[in-house]
Amino acid sequence: MLKRILGASVATAALIALSAPAFAATGSIAITGSVDAACSISSPTHTVAFGTFTMNPDGTYAGAQSQTQGFGDVWCNGTHNTFSVTAYPLIGDHTSTDTPFTNRIDYTVSAAVLPSVALDTTGAPVATGKNQTVNDVPAFDTGSGTYDQYTITTKDTGSNKLVAGAYSGHIDVTLTPGL
Repeated sequence: MLKRILGASVATAALIALSAPAFAATGSIAITGSVDAACSISSPTHTVAFGTFTMNPDGTYAGAQSQTQGFGDVWCNGTHNTFSVTAYPLIGDHTSTDTPFTNRIDYTVSAAVLPSVALDTTGAPVATGKNQTVNDVPAFDTGSGTYDQYTITTKDTGSNKLVAGAYSGHIDVTLTPGL
């Protein structure tokens, strides 16, 4: 019987040891990560071809020819982005020293992207163009629709006649991400 009591005591002591409170320990795991500021234009290169510019009967150019294009999805994920557009006038590949002629066609470029753009190349130096820069643009995404489009509309040449030849210009768009 002593064996039985001793056996029961050992079993009871084992149960008590198993049910005794353990000393709790806690910990913490820090989780970190980052996202670099970035910008993207999904379709950054276009050619806008006006074809042959229609002249007035007196040889001047009435302007007002328009082309609308789209950049595709335009976005920046930073909170202080910079959006810059520089427009260069259309310059002909031939010149004339006769005063009623010009080899320059100015235009306006407008866009409904965030932020909106409205530039006119009139008076802009050929080498540097005309620039519009907007700073501190918040994160944005134009999607692929109305807000990614820009329109180029040519301007009249006043009393100047256009010199025959090919005309070319360009527009530079720069998105700079910022945190």
